[in-house]
Amino acid sequence: MTRFICILVALATACAQPLPELPASDDGPTQIEILGLRDAASDLPVEPDAVFVGTPLRVQLALRTNRGPAIGSGLQLSIQQQDFLQRFRFPEGDGCTTDRTGQCSILAVSTGTAGTVTFTARSQARPDLSVSQEIV
Repeated sequence: MTRFICILVALATACAQPLPELPASDDGPTQIEILGLRDAASDLPVEPDAVFVGTPLRVQLALRTNRGPAIGSGLQLSIQQQDFLQRFRFPEGDGCTTDRTGQCSILAVSTGTAGTVTFTARSQARPDLSVSQEIV
């Protein structure tokens, strides 16, 4: 019986100590950037205010951590606009996975409806991390 009480006391004192705090990780995404727009057919750069109707665009994105490029991270592109007309579509999907340089691209095709939209790129690992660019 005494042995049982000693073991019980030893276990209670061993478990009474709080666990140490986990160190903060700096491996998560910290910066997202829209590098630019390129014509998907010719691979030439396209200015945001010079997008023509029917133009297939590659929206080039980059994601970084405190230590360098975020490799293998997911990015998602969305569109905000003032009305409900469809101005762009994403034939290959609205997401991409970053390569070893922390970059990826998403194909967006203009549908032919004129108007201003805002592209917003968002990190899938950190939904609060986003960046936007207006396209006229």
